[in-house]
Amino acid sequence: MRFVRALGACALACAALAAGAGSAGAKTASQPVVVINHVDNPRGLAFAPNGTLYAAAAGRAGTQCLAPDECVGLTSAVWKRSNGKNSRLVSNLPSAGGKDGSFTVGVDGVSVAPDGSVFAIETSAGQDGLPPGFPPRWDTLGHLLRIWPNGRITKVAAIDQYEWDHNPDGAQLDSDPYAVLALSSHRQLVADAAGNDILEVVDGKISTFAVLPKNQWGGEAVPTSLAKGPDGAIYVGELGGEGTKAGGSRVWRIQPGHKPTVFRTGFTAITGIAFGRSGALFVTQLTQDPVNFTPDGDVVRVSPSGARTHLGSGQLQFPAGLAIGPSGGVYVSNWSILPGHTSASGPFGGANGQVVRLP
Repeated sequence: MRFVRALGACALACAALAAGAGSAGAKTASQPVVVINHVDNPRGLAFAPNGTLYAAAAGRAGTQCLAPDECVGLTSAVWKRSNGKNSRLVSNLPSAGGKDGSFTVGVDGVSVAPDGSVFAIETSAGQDGLPPGFPPRWDTLGHLLRIWPNGRITKVAAIDQYEWDHNPDGAQLDSDPYAVLALSSHRQLVADAAGNDILEVVDGKISTFAVLPKNQWGGEAVPTSLAKGPDGAIYVGELGGEGTKAGGSRVWRIQPGHKPTVFRTGFTAITGIAFGRSGALFVTQLTQDPVNFTPDGDVVRVSPSGARTHLGSGQLQFPAGLAIGPSGGVYVSNWSILPGHTSASGPFGGANGQVVRLP
């Protein structure tokens, strides 16, 4: 059994590279404002129509280790921020990662339908599944979940099983459900990062919505983010698989019934996309140096005319997830590969996962 890690199996190398980034915790007037602190591996973000912010937290793994660098536990959660107060909508969901809780996967995506229904996506354990004897709640792995206001969970669809049964991209069987877009309480889209496809779920029934091709370097697309555009089309941000160069990640546009077309190029390691009220596209870049995988990330604003503004360079470290607030504020998951607490004397210098608002 193995868990697919969309962020790559490079925890030790990245820890060494981030050792000099501990100063990111220093406060300056121009730095992002922390709105939810001490979040375990924060990922996807979404706003509800009533202004509530939801954040997927992949967790901090756990104490049961299946391999030296792969430990598991029920530490994943979905956070909510409402009226200035933070709480967890649901906790105790499966999580897997390193012993120190870094580079963990679990609930990686969250989305809210127009009627306020909350949906989340849980990582897959791989085709072999888990060893026998795992208790309830582990059966949520690989599933699209609906999370009710009281924290109750409903399994909507087995996303990874669709990969095992259909393998839409025709490549190696692999599944990492990573992002969800709730178009309604009855219809959702899911980005399978390892399957390189977008799946449509209608009342729990799954079908293939689109398959994304490899890039010019032969790297897989690795879709990580979804957004509905002002034109009604679906937009997809891709991380870019092994061999993808800086500036090699793309944003795709998909009209139902048509093949995906490239909408914008020139991004690096996309982990979040969203549209502002003016029609501008916002793109989160996990890193600006995919070769050395340094922590300096960014958020790029692309106006409808194509003009680009960098909003987060020098302010964000390994960011993921992106949501535009009701007043136009840009919210990002910062230090998305870290647990909620790290040692000040450790390689990350006390940095921790958090959700921030850009100044």
